[in-house]
Amino acid sequence: MHCIGGFAVTLHYGRMRPTGDIDVWHVIPSGAAPWLTKIAGEGTELHRKHRVHVQVSAVATVPEDYESRLVEVFAGEFKMLRILVLDPYDLALSKLEGNAEIDIEDVKHLARALNFDLDVLAGRYRNELRPFLTGPERDLAFVEQVINVRRREQATPLACFRRTGCGPRSRSASATT
Repeated sequence: MHCIGGFAVTLHYGRMRPTGDIDVWHVIPSGAAPWLTKIAGEGTELHRKHRVHVQVSAVATVPEDYESRLVEVFAGEFKMLRILVLDPYDLALSKLEGNAEIDIEDVKHLARALNFDLDVLAGRYRNELRPFLTGPERDLAFVEQVINVRRREQATPLACFRRTGCGPRSRSASATT
């Protein structure tokens, strides 16, 4: 199973947030997707018991060469199941079309927690994703927003925010006194 979405962000990349489903982009063999949905989909006994269900996504936009960068989780734990998640850059880019607030926060988490190489993110967007998007101008703005947020964070040492007397809040507070 190639997993995307909040499940991948929380399970493998450490974001602490609730999710009630396991978004699966690709199931091998492909004929297993209906079977998987039947035994682990929404409303099944497994869903009721564990309060999480598998949702096979029919539509998702992922970078062209994502399969070569999949990361296996729980390697060797299951006899007949391999769970793979997108690498963090591909996962971030897969969230472009959703563009919901939770998706934006997931991408920010990935960028911060994994110290994104912004050139890698921009290159994958430009070379492997943008040619396949229907609204590239909006999506480019989202990618640029993530890149700009990350660059500002890199320029401001984290220690500065832990001290008083530096950062945007302290400057505005001192300007008013």
